Parts: sequence; C-alpha cells; structure tokens
Amino acid sequence: MVERHTDNLRKLRAIDVDCGMQDEFGLHWIARAVNKLRAHGIAVRHEEFDDGHMNVSYRYDVSLPFLVEAISK
Repeated sequence: MVERHTDNLRKLRAIDVDCGMQDEFGLHWIARAVNKLRAHGIAVRHEEFDDGHMNVSYRYDVSLPFLVEAISK
C-alpha cells in the first residue's frame, strides 16, 4: 500500500505514529510498520509507550505540540 501512495505521503507535513505497547487491538504491530515508510524516504515520528489503547489522553502533551508545529509552518 505504501508503494502506491508514496508521492502523496511525502506531501504530508508530518506523520506521527504513537501507540501503546500493550494495545488491546494489537495496533502496536501495525505501528511498527513505519519502517516501510522510512524505506521509501518518508519522514515519520514513531513513539511507543507503556500503556494500552484506552485513556491515553495524557499523550496529547506529546503528540499535539509536534503536529501543531508541523501545520504552523
């Protein structure tokens, strides 16, 4: 899928993949696919934290400033 959308993905100002290592839906395994993006020269910020999928609004302090900076440029 990345191969088909590489040009459009490069146009994005920021890609932030943030996922709990204890994610109840197994999304941490999908989040780790960011290496496929990097292999195509697409910049991506990837962070995993020790928690699950629910009640993680405390992570907004990490992700929102990054995204606000990206769209402010």
